[in-house]
Amino acid sequence: MPYLDLSHLLHNDISIFPGASQPNFDIIHTIAEHGFTERSIQMTSHMNTHIDAPIHILEGTKTLDQFPLEKFIGSATVVDCSHCQTITINHLKPFEEKIAQHDFLLFYTGWQHKWGKAAYAKDFPTLVPQATQWLLQFKLKAIGFDVLSPDPVSSTLLPNHKILLNKEVLIIENLNNLDQLLDQSFTLYCLPLPIQDADGAPVRVIAQL
Repeated sequence: MPYLDLSHLLHNDISIFPGASQPNFDIIHTIAEHGFTERSIQMTSHMNTHIDAPIHILEGTKTLDQFPLEKFIGSATVVDCSHCQTITINHLKPFEEKIAQHDFLLFYTGWQHKWGKAAYAKDFPTLVPQATQWLLQFKLKAIGFDVLSPDPVSSTLLPNHKILLNKEVLIIENLNNLDQLLDQSFTLYCLPLPIQDADGAPVRVIAQL
């Protein structure tokens, strides 16, 4: 069956959250000098395409490794929000029946096309908190975005993070290729690295069509 990679490729020049330290993927051993190739990997747990655990924001809540594997696999659909600056309940209501049929809801804003550019971290569309609260009526395992965060970069209270993670609806950030999945249903695999006590982790997100 056809598969589509929804993750961004990891390298030294990826887009990062403003103020975050730059990742490093430098080669430290070479075949010519050492007989083998090896790369040092230095990055935070919330970099590139990744998933947030409740403990990322809420004290005393679950880490990623406390969820069963089935939390990261299930049916998914994509909502087109590329014409929105804010995503409201009125925008989501036409998709209500479709959302109810799936485990994962992904938002295509078009920001994936700004990946690697300064504009990626600026003025991306976000849910209004009332719309995020409205989504809790569905049995969603996670919600995903092709942007840095479900909250604006300037937000310090992070209302959308708190609403979702308080109900153990996980958050996937910095997705890619969502424009190829509009008006489709598919199986999503979003497997985080098995890090002990993980507040978040990089994920390889794959759509099986």
